Amino acid sequence: MFRFRKPLFAALCLIGLALPVSADPALEKGAASFIEGLSVEAVRSLTNDDISRSERVARFRQVFNQHFAVQGIARWVLGRYWSPASPAQQQGISQAV
Repeated sequence: MFRFRKPLFAALCLIGLALPVSADPALEKGAASFIEGLSVEAVRSLTNDDISRSERVARFRQVFNQHFAVQGIARWVLGRYWSPASPAQQQGISQAV
C-alpha cells in the first residue's frame, strides 16, 4: 500500500495540472480595466514632449507609487531580512522608487 503513494500522488498532480483553469470573469474584467487605466494614465503623463527628463521621472514615480504597494512588495522581496532592518532602512527601501 505504501509503495503506491508516491506514484498515485504524482499522477494526481499531473491530472490537476492538465485540467483547464477558468478565472472569475469579474476578476478578469477588473484586472483588465486596471491595466488599461494604468496604461492610459502612464502614456498620457509620460509621453508629453514638453516635459524634462527629471519631470518625466517624477511623474513615473508618482504613478508607480499611487498604483503599487511599494512597501508590501519590498517586505515580500526582502523576506526575513525586513525585520532586522532598522525603521530608517525600511523607510528608505520603501521610498527608493
